[in-house]
Formats: sequence, C-alpha cells, structure tokens
Amino acid sequence: MDVNVIQFLHPGEEHGVDDRKKMIKYWNHGPHKRKFLKARGQYVTARGTLSEQVPLLFWGEWEPNSHVVETFSPANKLKLWPRYLHEPYLPSSKKSAVLSPVSTPSSCLGDCGEAKKPKGGCITDWDNDCCQNTDPFVFGEAFIYSLCQQWKKDKKGSLHTTYLSRLPIGSLILFGSKVALDTGGTKEDAFALDTVFVVGDSRRYTIKNYKTALADFIPKDYGYIMGFDHARGAGVSMNIRCYKGATPSNPVNGMYSFSPCQEADPKGGKSFHKVLIKKTDGLNDYINVKVTQGSKGSITVPDSEAQKVWTKVCEIVENQGCLQGVNFQY
Repeated sequence: MDVNVIQFLHPGEEHGVDDRKKMIKYWNHGPHKRKFLKARGQYVTARGTLSEQVPLLFWGEWEPNSHVVETFSPANKLKLWPRYLHEPYLPSSKKSAVLSPVSTPSSCLGDCGEAKKPKGGCITDWDNDCCQNTDPFVFGEAFIYSLCQQWKKDKKGSLHTTYLSRLPIGSLILFGSKVALDTGGTKEDAFALDTVFVVGDSRRYTIKNYKTALADFIPKDYGYIMGFDHARGAGVSMNIRCYKGATPSNPVNGMYSFSPCQEADPKGGKSFHKVLIKKTDGLNDYINVKVTQGSKGSITVPDSEAQKVWTKVCEIVENQGCLQGVNFQY
C-alpha cells in the first residue's frame, strides 16, 4: 500500500509569558508557536512497553492557557533551547482566559502562520478575538491532526482541499521547524522535530458538522480547544479529515505517534534542545532543511519505505537523548 511521508513545517517560535505576576501565558491570538511543556505522560521503554505515568518534558503545541513554572537563560539564542517551561491547563471558558496584552486580536479564519491575512485553513474566530487552535493535538490516548493546511485558495480566490485532506492510513507526518546552526563558525541548516504523527484512523468532516461527524472520535474538550463552535467563513463547510494517530498499543506497520521527551527532574532546572535532523542523517528525500513553512510529501511511497523513515527518526531521537512520549495529560 502506498502512503505519504510528510515534512510539516511551522515557524518554530517559542511562546513566552504574558502576566509576570501570575506567571501565565494566556490563550494565544497570534501566529502559531510552540511551548516547552511539562505534563504527566508515558514513554515507550526499551522493552517496548509503556512506563507508568510520570512528569515529562517535551516540545509541543498548546495554544490555550499555561502556567509558566520555570524560566531558563540559554546561552544559545537560536530556536533550539527553551526560555520558559509551561504547564498546560484549560480555562473554563475563553471569556475567562484573559486575553494576552501583547496580542493584537483580529477577526480571522486564516493560514497557520498568519493571524491578520485570511488565506484559509487554520485559524478560528471567537467573537472577533482570534483564539488559536492546537493542531496537532498530542494530549490524551491518541494524537489528533484535523485542520492545518488541509485547504487553500487558488489564484482565482476559490477554496479547494489539499492532499493533506486525503492521507491514507499509515502515512507519516513529521512536524517541526527550520533552524540555523552555528557550530564553530560553520553555519548549517537543520530540521527541528517536535512531533511524530502516524495516521492510524480518520474521519471525513466539516467544521460545521463536527459534532455529529466526529462523535465518539475526539476527546470531549477537543471542539472547544479548536474553536470549532465559533469558526466562521467559507472554510467551515470544507470537507476535510480528522486524523487520529496510531498508538503503541495499536500501531500501523509497527509505527506509532510520539513526541520526543525526557523525564522531568523533581528539582527542576532541566531542559533540552529540539531534536535535530540534518542533511547528513540520510533523509534528504523527505526532509528539506532549507524550507521554513508549508509541507513536503504530496508524492506517495510504499508503506515499507515509510516504516524505514520512521525507524530512522526513532534512531535519531534516541541518539539525541530523548524518549518516545505518549498519553500526555493537561
């Protein structure tokens, strides 16, 4: 069976803190960013079993509120090392999620990286204050990817779906960002990986009918976190797909979704840089270290090839001191 192997890029910027007295990062209004997160979860052991639930550190997307529980002062100012450690939490309502004083609210249903220029496919609108969605969503029993870049506008301004809305089971998505390294005066580009997503199941839906189309398929808070009930514009009627990630207990061709992670230190002070995939790692057919936004992977490959790529990524993650994290909680 043929599947897709996709490099899915985001800008890679890190969220900071909005209220330094309460040390809170409020629900994001602007372009998508990542957080260095601390949450309870499990990791895959060397025996292939799951660990107990333990505090884990990982890079991921969580656009709702978070408590900033620790700050760092990395000597390296690149996008690799974190400045803040966030513990995610979900406010009871978006009205009570005090809006970030550094954000510029705007009405939008736009592209992943743009809060002010509607182009289609990612951002949802909440009473004219753009409260960002979290996509991919790595919390709970299975990762979920359901929205970003699944549609776009053509040159005539008409919306149409992309290949990302038609991925077969067993497809591999590598979420991350471009970074520029400076090692001893030698500059080198790399792909900073934060999420490994293996498509395990999917359902067709529109944002307008998500409650019925995705009933018993998504976690109870998912529609709220994604802002589906208050999404507006032509995009709400687009036929797209909600993907559920394969898990260690229910893999596809031996593959499953995970986030590179490390166990948290009870004493604090621990951080790690994002996992790097370089040109020398031998994945150049699938990873372009030069691009900054969009996705690469519209051409299908045999599922055995996707399995080889996944295995190589697992090797890179392990060699850089990280575990395979799953079942994160908020």
